[in-house]
Amino acid sequence: NAIGLSSVHADTSVVNCNTTDHDSDLFCGNNINTNGAVNSVAIGNSVLIPKISVPGKTGIEQAVAIGSNVQATGDNSLVIGNEAITGKSGSIAIGGDDAAGTYNANGKGYILRAFGSNFFDNNITDYRANAAIGNGAVSLGSNSQALADGAVSIGAAATAGAGTQRGNEWDSSSGKQSIALGAESSALNDNTIALGYRTTSTGNSSTAIGNSTVATANNALALGSHSHADADGAVIIGSDAKNTRDTLTAVGLPADNGVNAIGIGSSVRSAANGIAIGRGAEAKISEATTIAIGNGAVSAGGIALGQDSAVVKGNNPSGTASASVSIGRQTTVADYGVALGSRASVGMTLTADGIPERLTSGGLYGTAVGINSGVYSNSALAVGHNAKVSENADAALAVGYNSLSSAQNAIAIGNTTKASAENAISIGTGNTVSGDNSGAIGDPSTVSGMNSYSLGNNNTVSANNAFVLGNSVNNAVDSSVVLGDGSTVMAAVATPEYTVNGTTHKFAGSLPVSTVSIGDSGKERTLTNVAAGRVSAASTDAINGSQLFAVASEVEKGNQF
Repeated sequence: NAIGLSSVHADTSVVNCNTTDHDSDLFCGNNINTNGAVNSVAIGNSVLIPKISVPGKTGIEQAVAIGSNVQATGDNSLVIGNEAITGKSGSIAIGGDDAAGTYNANGKGYILRAFGSNFFDNNITDYRANAAIGNGAVSLGSNSQALADGAVSIGAAATAGAGTQRGNEWDSSSGKQSIALGAESSALNDNTIALGYRTTSTGNSSTAIGNSTVATANNALALGSHSHADADGAVIIGSDAKNTRDTLTAVGLPADNGVNAIGIGSSVRSAANGIAIGRGAEAKISEATTIAIGNGAVSAGGIALGQDSAVVKGNNPSGTASASVSIGRQTTVADYGVALGSRASVGMTLTADGIPERLTSGGLYGTAVGINSGVYSNSALAVGHNAKVSENADAALAVGYNSLSSAQNAIAIGNTTKASAENAISIGTGNTVSGDNSGAIGDPSTVSGMNSYSLGNNNTVSANNAFVLGNSVNNAVDSSVVLGDGSTVMAAVATPEYTVNGTTHKFAGSLPVSTVSIGDSGKERTLTNVAAGRVSAASTDAINGSQLFAVASEVEKGNQF
C-alpha cells in the first residue's frame, strides 16, 4: 500500500510524497511533521500532526491536514486551508486566514488568542488562523474558529465557543455545543446560537439572529437587526428592540421594559408584569393587570385595547388607574372604569382629535360604551354613539345616540335625550328634562318644572308639581293635571259660595290649589263612568248625571230640598 507521488508548484520546485509503515498513510509536501500519525494524510507546506503521549498509541489516528501552515491535533480531525488548525477528536477546520492588513484596510480588527506557534498572536489585531479546537468542533470559513466541544463556526471570522489556553493545553469546555453562522458572528457560551453578520450570543443557552444582534443574558432570544436581549429569559423580536429587565418578551422596535414584562411592537414600553403590544404601546406600571394592546395604547393599571386607547390618570400619567378597561381606538379610562368604543372615555375629556385633554372630577367606576361616549362622574353609565354623562352627575345614566345626563341620578334614554337635573328621567327621542325629580316619556317634550311629568309627545311643562298625559300640551300651571291631546289649562278660580233668590250657599273646597283639564275651549270632552259622589254640605266629590237627574225629578214634583 505504499504511495509515491510528486508534483510541481508554480516555482517549479519538486514536492515529495511519502508513505509510512502504516497502511493508508500519505504525507506529501514540504516540511511535513507527522510524529507517528496512523492512517492519516498530510499534504502541503509546513503541515503538522503533533506528537501525543498516550499509552498504546504511536500517534494521532485518521487525521487529515491539507494546506499551508496547518495543524491536525486530534483523532479523526480534518483541516483544510492556510493557517488553519484543529484540536481534539473529530474536529473540522476548513478555510484560512486572510492576508495581513486586509481587515485594517476595511477599518476592522480582531483581538486574537494565543495557541501554538504561528497560529494566534496576542499582539496582532488584524490576523488570526482558522481553528477547530474541541471534540467534534467544526470551523468553516476564513479566520473562523470553533473553540469548544461540539462548537460549529461557519463564516469569515466566525467564533463558536470560548475555550482558553492553559499552558500548552487547550480547555475547550466553555461554549460547548455553540453555533456561530455568519461573518464575524460569535457564540461564546454553552448552547448558544448566533446567526447573522456580527451577531453575538454570550448568555448561557441564548440565541441571537439578525444583523449585529446581541443576546447577553441566559435563555434570552434576540431576533432582528440590532436588537438586544440583555435580561434572563427575555424575548426580543424586531429591529432595534431592547430590554434591561428579566423575563421580558419584546417584539418590535426600541423597548425599555421591566421584570416579567411582554412588549410587542415599535417603541413599546412595558413595566414589570405588564403587557404592551403595538407601535408605541405602553404598560406603565408594575401590575399583572397592566395591559396595553394597540398602536399608541397606554395602560397605567388596567387593560387598554385598541389604537391610542388609554388607561390613565392625568394628561401625562404617572399615577395608577386601577383595574380599568379601555377597548377601542383612542379610548381613555381612569380608575376602575370601562370604556368600549372608538374615542370612548371615562374620567378624561378628549379633544376633537381624540387626544386626552383634561382629567375630570369623576369617572370612578364609570362605564362608557359606544363611539365618542363619555362618563365624567362616578358610578355612571353612558351607552351609545356620543352618549355622555357629564361631571357632577354621579350615578347618572345616558343611553342612546347623543344622549346626555348632567346631574346626579339623572336618566336619559333615547336619541338626543337630555336629563340635566337631579333624579330627572328623560325617555324617548329628543326629550329634555331640566327640573329636579321630573320626567318625560315620549317624543320631543320639554319638562323644566320640578316634580313634574309628561307622558306623550311634543309637550311642554314649565309648571312645578304638574302632570301631563297627552300630546301637544303646554302646561304652565303649578300642581295642575292636563289630560288629552291638545288640552289646555288655566289657573283654578275659587268658588266659595253661590246666591240663588237671595239665598247664599257656602261650598266646600272653596280654596283650590290648581285644576284638572281634559280638553280645550271648543274641544271639550265628557267625563264618563264617574261614580256617584257623596252629597252633603262638606262633600267635595264629583256628582254624576244620575244624581242630578234625581234632584231634577224631585224639583218637578214640587219637593223642596
